[in-house]
Amino acid sequence: MLPRPAPRLRITELLGLAALWGLAAALRLRALPLVMTLGDSLGPWWVAWRGWWATTPHAPPYGRLLALPHALILPFARSLWEAEATLLVLHALVAPIGALLAAQAAGERRGARRAGLCAGALLAVDPGLIDTALSGAEGYLGAAWLGLAALLAGQRGPGAALFAAAAFTAAVHNHPLALGAAPLLWRGGGLRALGITSVALFSLLPQLLRLAEAAGLGLPAAGPPSAGPGPAAVVGGALGAALAHGGPATALLGIGALVGLSARRSRGTAGAALLSLGGVALLGAGVGGLRDHHLRLVGLPLAAGWAGAPRLGLALGLLLLRPAPDPLAKPGAWARPSTLGLTHALGSALIDDLHAHPDVGSPLVDGVVLAGAPAAEPGGLVLDLLLRGAPLPPPAQDAPLVLILSFDRAQPPTPPVGAVVLRSTPTAALWRLDRAGATAWRDGLPAAARVGGAVDGLVLLDPGVDTARGRW
Repeated sequence: MLPRPAPRLRITELLGLAALWGLAAALRLRALPLVMTLGDSLGPWWVAWRGWWATTPHAPPYGRLLALPHALILPFARSLWEAEATLLVLHALVAPIGALLAAQAAGERRGARRAGLCAGALLAVDPGLIDTALSGAEGYLGAAWLGLAALLAGQRGPGAALFAAAAFTAAVHNHPLALGAAPLLWRGGGLRALGITSVALFSLLPQLLRLAEAAGLGLPAAGPPSAGPGPAAVVGGALGAALAHGGPATALLGIGALVGLSARRSRGTAGAALLSLGGVALLGAGVGGLRDHHLRLVGLPLAAGWAGAPRLGLALGLLLLRPAPDPLAKPGAWARPSTLGLTHALGSALIDDLHAHPDVGSPLVDGVVLAGAPAAEPGGLVLDLLLRGAPLPPPAQDAPLVLILSFDRAQPPTPPVGAVVLRSTPTAALWRLDRAGATAWRDGLPAAARVGGAVDGLVLLDPGVDTARGRW
């Protein structure tokens, strides 16, 4: 049955949606330095810089629409810091989209206001969705796209149906397990649901073929079946991890869907949400890769189930929900390895060096991991410099090296003779040195050291560059 369309929004309701968006954005932006900037997080940015439509997705299971928001952000960003901040604001859209979805499920204006406030506030402060935004790669913007698809599927009119199919397509491009949330498209019922689903699947056909090829469907098994945990254990582990990480907020999401089944007006939305949760879980368990952040893909329709009892939801929310403590209060959090904070600090040190020594020329940026997580991605550092307007032509074969070093706190490496230390922290360092000195120093590295990453930055400077220049 098609949900009753929500009344036209009043100015006070628009202000309420803006307030929910602002709350969600503030909670995400206060942890901006902790955004992860490893290869899977930076992949869409690299694709967008090289040409969103002309470049293939950064990993086979994902689609081109994943990098579309990144391509729209980059022309206006003056650093990777600004670009990631803008993306967090887009992640915060889960709050107003979820509020509209809950209001639509409630129908009646007074109940719609309560339901929208309940669901929007819950989604704004949910630690799981905040972690999804900070991870940079756990579902990307898939949760917001799925919420938008569910909202549009409940609106009347062919335009809304087409946009619902487009939003679902974007969700699957952001994460392939979003395919399991197809029941969200059935909220309109009847031929409308069939039409939306058909259009979405048709638009996803190229990606579905790539996924089938990547999964090796139709090919004989390479060996005996795995002795790993069964599907029930995988799903149980993901649910347990979600509850442990999200606490009361995640519990309220699940309870909300069950509450929604108890009321006639919200039963369709809650049922679609639970079917979608099951679909995502079954798909993830089938490929053996289900994680708690995959379940959060359907967080918005789960929260909308509180439309069945918005007063109870608000009361429980006021009693149980509190914004998490400031994540930057811990010592050293701002410059944690693999985060935007450290990448930004290293980029600032390098751009200051380029301005102070313009005769040095464009360096080759590479990484050396002696222990622990990578301090920063060379390609992330290069992208940051490009966004800041640094003149970086492709480096010459004999260009100086800039090395990003990652090491244990108790074992910092000794710089070779002639190296310039541009930045140093207890677990990371940034050196500039010439090729001859770097090659001699590398010969003395332990066998477990990992060297590489320069190619990602080289391709940003010139897609046709000879990657042999990255060897030293």
